[in-house]
Amino acid sequence: MRRVTRATLAGTALVSAVLLATVSTTPAQDPGGPLDKVAPVVKLQAEPFPLGSVRLLDGPLKKAMELDRKKVQGWMSSDPMFDSLKGEPEFESLV
Repeated sequence: MRRVTRATLAGTALVSAVLLATVSTTPAQDPGGPLDKVAPVVKLQAEPFPLGSVRLLDGPLKKAMELDRKKVQGWMSSDPMFDSLKGEPEFESLV
């Protein structure tokens, strides 16, 4: 078993105190910190848009998505776990 000396204990305490001080004063965790007071230099030009306006063009990603959709629809139509949902309009629109 390793013997603990005063020097090791003091060194461990010092490292712990420095780490604790660093973590507790991180700007990301301090909402009133200096990073919040910096004005943006470049005006933002991107705007959010609804996901319904996004269309996936023909390609490998769309093909994979369609194959997965058919596989999942097959599971949903044959799995007894979904029997209680059958006949519901929301479920039928998925299948």
